[in-house]
Amino acid sequence: VDYYLNRVTSIESEEKETLTYIINTWIRLLSPFVPYTTEEIWDKYNDDEIFMSSISWPVKNESVIDDKIEKGEEIIQDLSKDIKEIIKITGSTPETVHLYTAPDWKYAVYDIAQEVGKPNIGEIIAKSMKANLHDNKKELSKFATKTGKSFNKISYVGKIDEVAIINDAKSYLEKEIGAKIEVYSEPTYDPQNKAQNATPYKPAIFLE
Repeated sequence: VDYYLNRVTSIESEEKETLTYIINTWIRLLSPFVPYTTEEIWDKYNDDEIFMSSISWPVKNESVIDDKIEKGEEIIQDLSKDIKEIIKITGSTPETVHLYTAPDWKYAVYDIAQEVGKPNIGEIIAKSMKANLHDNKKELSKFATKTGKSFNKISYVGKIDEVAIINDAKSYLEKEIGAKIEVYSEPTYDPQNKAQNATPYKPAIFLE
């Protein structure tokens, strides 16, 4: 909840609805362990006269689950953590943080890896080459090999618009980092050639 409150820019009706849903779910989950306390909290935050003890146990609600939205938020959390770690290690005080998202062809390699369904590096490379995903065959082969070795550790939910996600969270990231955020889908400014390191869900980072 603390993260959510820090993440949103204001508390409007939608945010209030989300917080109410979270609190009501938490109360029901805690009720078997601290029944008296949860009953008091339930009475305080609910206008109806239904007792906490008569409320059903929470069940998974598929309608409020969106894997791509969750992945987008995971990207923002990881970026905040990674940038802070780089600043700590380098001892730098950047004015601008440049973020480079992965090109479409790298997502296409991930799609092939998902289609293959098992860590078969040879098949992933062969299919990537046959699909002619990238003009630089050496770079394509290298990334396909890397993907084959690590894909089973990645929670892949398909292509998402990382630029839009980061831009939407730009004010939050700038507040967390204390620097201006610039995001690129194409490396129009990349003095240290960092963009080549970007992978799906993990933008490359350059501090300046």
